[in-house]
Amino acid sequence: MFSFFANAQNKKGTGNEKPVPTLDHIAFYVKNLDTSVKFYNKYFQLDSIKNPFKFGRVKWFKVNPGIQFHLIEGAKEKVVIPEFSHLCFSIKSLTNFIKELKQNGVSYYDSAGKKNGVNHRPDGISQIFIQDPDGYWVEINDVVH
Repeated sequence: MFSFFANAQNKKGTGNEKPVPTLDHIAFYVKNLDTSVKFYNKYFQLDSIKNPFKFGRVKWFKVNPGIQFHLIEGAKEKVVIPEFSHLCFSIKSLTNFIKELKQNGVSYYDSAGKKNGVNHRPDGISQIFIQDPDGYWVEINDVVH
């Protein structure tokens, strides 16, 4: 067991719990910060938060309590990664989200790569995948948390 996870333990426990790390943030290295910010604002309406660093072109967003998403400008080209490496957002209405994508001419895919396909998982969850301006994959599903 690694002691560097000790501060992530449940403070109300007995001390015998398995230490578990807490997700703090996810960062994407992007070519054009303004283009990426517009994309994530348009489709996910993330709240901006203060970036404590004074160097570089970086935008921070709050995703959930204690979880952040950072966009960092400086990439020279789009990324090429399979859709199974992705960020995922859960939303209330996948149907309404797909309507907005169609209105904006944005393609979406199922997990097999079929254009305009929707996955209907065995657990009752529906999901699609889209790519951001830099080629990062984003899953959108209708999981209720």
